Amino acid sequence: MTELDTLKRAQVYLDKLSVGINPITGERVSEGDAVTNPRISKCLTYVSEVLGRVIENSGRVGRAPRAERTPFRISPEVLGAFIPTVTPLTASELVGKINALAESEGGCSGKLRVTAITEWLTESGFLKNTERESGGKIKKSKLPTPQGEEIGIKTVAKIGRTGVHYTAVVYTKAAQQFIIDNMSCFADVSDAPAGEVAPAKETDFSPEDDRLILRMHNGGAPIRAIAGALRRGSDEIARRLSELGAE
Repeated sequence: MTELDTLKRAQVYLDKLSVGINPITGERVSEGDAVTNPRISKCLTYVSEVLGRVIENSGRVGRAPRAERTPFRISPEVLGAFIPTVTPLTASELVGKINALAESEGGCSGKLRVTAITEWLTESGFLKNTERESGGKIKKSKLPTPQGEEIGIKTVAKIGRTGVHYTAVVYTKAAQQFIIDNMSCFADVSDAPAGEVAPAKETDFSPEDDRLILRMHNGGAPIRAIAGALRRGSDEIARRLSELGAE
C-alpha cells in the first residue's frame, strides 16, 4: 500500500467517524461515544476535507509547485505591428495590449510582465521608487523622473471605485512608442525558436541609440542609467558621448 492509499483510507475512516459509524465494524457507535459530540464531529469533517486537498495534491502538503514560466519572446515583425494609442495607458494596460498582440499574431511565446517594463525604466532613470504614508501605512510606488516625463510618462489624479483619490502613472503615445522601440533592452525580441540563440546585437550605435544617449545625457541622466537603457557598458557610453562631442 502506498502512502497515498493510506491517506485515502484515513479519509474514509474520518468520514465514517464524523457521522457516528465505527470504520472497522461498520456499526453505529453508542450515543455516549465521544465522536457523537457535534463539535468533535465537525472537527473530523474539517480534517477529512483538508486530507482530501492533500490527496488531490498527490500527497503533498501545501500547494503544488508552479510550472516553470515560459520566457517572453516576441518577433520584430509582430512588435512592429503594435500601434500606440492616443489615450494614455497604465503599465498593465500597455502590457495587456502587447500580450494580446503577441498571442493573436503567433510566433511568440510566454507573457510579458509589468515588472519587466517598470524595473527597466527604474534602472534606466525614467522612474523612481517613492514611499508615502497613507492611513498609518507606508505605500510604495514608482513615479516618473524628469527624464521619464520627457519621454511621455505622466501622472494623473484618479478616483477609485470606493471614492478614494489616488495618483496613477500613465504612458502617453510617445512613451508607449519609446517602450516598444527599446523592448529588446528588457525582453527577447527575435525570431529564434525556443531553445535557439538569437543573433548577437550589433555593437555599433544606431542613430536612434545616439539620439537616446544625447537626450538622456542632456536631461541629466547619469552614465549608468544610460548604459542600463541601452544594455551597454558604462565605458561604451562614456566613449560614445565623447565621440558625439557631448560635454
